[in-house]
Amino acid sequence: MSKWNLEYLFKNEEDFNKVLQDSFEGIEGLKAFQGKLSDEKSFCEFCKTRKNLEVGFMKAYQYASLASDLNKKDVPALERLAKCQNVYVAFVQALSFVEPELLQVGFDKLMSFIDNNEELEEERFGIEKLYRMNEHVLDSKSEELLSNYISLC
Repeated sequence: MSKWNLEYLFKNEEDFNKVLQDSFEGIEGLKAFQGKLSDEKSFCEFCKTRKNLEVGFMKAYQYASLASDLNKKDVPALERLAKCQNVYVAFVQALSFVEPELLQVGFDKLMSFIDNNEELEEERFGIEKLYRMNEHVLDSKSEELLSNYISLC
């Protein structure tokens, strides 16, 4: 039977649990940015906070997913994966305000934020894509409602 070497992600399950817990707790911090993304400093801080949480979470998700793929009868591994899926749902729900709010801020203003802050350059493509696809973004309340649907799937 093949086995993944997951130590490059986490040395032990305790490290995995800590990162997953930090990701979950950080979600509340993301919610605090609602209504503040039109301010350049807040926008920069939001992007940095979101990226840090996403990097940690994706590492935890990869660890749980690979571990569960080794043996689909391994109940603890499946439980770790389910925890990651729950955190993902919480992320989606917490970030449901972002796209409608960014559309209200305005393309030119967001581009100026990115132009003024080199560390935001990786956000450029996502903002451009958001504005190209803006007709598919719902209002804030509808996006929140739609994000709640994910938790039912």
